Amino acid sequence: MSSTFRDLCPDILLDIFCYFSIDQLFYSFYPDVLPILQTLLYESRMKFQLCLSNDDHFTATLLSLINENQVGSLRMTAAKNDFVKFRELQWITVINIHIDRMLLQKLSKLPRLTHVICIDSQFRQECFRYVCCLPFLKYFEVNLHGGYLDIPITSYQRTCPIEELVLHTPCSWEYLRRLISHLTHLRILRVMVNVDRSSDITIQHYSENFPSIEIFDLTWYSIEMENILALVRHMPHLKQLRLSGKIDVNNLNSDLWQQLLEVVCRNLKRLNVNMLISIREGADRIQKDFDNNLFFQRIQFRLIPSNDENELLILNGDFRR
Repeated sequence: MSSTFRDLCPDILLDIFCYFSIDQLFYSFYPDVLPILQTLLYESRMKFQLCLSNDDHFTATLLSLINENQVGSLRMTAAKNDFVKFRELQWITVINIHIDRMLLQKLSKLPRLTHVICIDSQFRQECFRYVCCLPFLKYFEVNLHGGYLDIPITSYQRTCPIEELVLHTPCSWEYLRRLISHLTHLRILRVMVNVDRSSDITIQHYSENFPSIEIFDLTWYSIEMENILALVRHMPHLKQLRLSGKIDVNNLNSDLWQQLLEVVCRNLKRLNVNMLISIREGADRIQKDFDNNLFFQRIQFRLIPSNDENELLILNGDFRR
């Protein structure tokens, strides 16, 4: 005997619903498949994701299935001022929206907001600074899908509560450094750095420590191992380090990597590396020297040819202790 969704008990249905956004539930189950959907959702008090667009009529239809306090996550593709009515909102993703001070002031009124994600959205430097100082913010992510992220260099008046900062758009390390010096609660830092901007090459000439950072995910093209050592030396409690990007063949010096693991980052629990090595000639000799190196053997790093370009090798490894 075959069964349908109508035959399932409410507890099983709610276990399934937690994987859906409210608009997905609407399209998948309401009203033909599961006419009692509205009653189930109201009584469950579950939290759902809502997509807020220019279609006010569709938004009103979705909100007829739940009450405003059941909106825990919001994807906003159009600037709307009435999102402040969702008092239980914890996540907000703004997509292709111009972010101004008025919108940010409304964000600051949401008492449970902990995560802000900006995708292809435009905001001035002063707005970037304002986001970082939202009173309850724990996670901030920016992805402009190209371009360059201008980080403000002025001082921050308030304590910044951010614990995880994710920047998928290249930025200046010099400006980023000044920003994270104010993020005293920052535990996780995932960034792309552009070495061609500002004074990034001289990063070893600063004195700030970043004692709260435990996980550092760095993508940096044309970086030198000396720069990496200078960076992580100021992160005394670093536990996980992930490196990606492109480096010169001179950075295959095992002494530098040994210094990283045994001197600079003694508390490091995991080192994940996936980097491109640029070469001009002598690939076979470089490969042989690497394969015979006892240190690289011990930490189980590999050097393999790139399938895309003859002048590139790939260094990868996942060392744990």
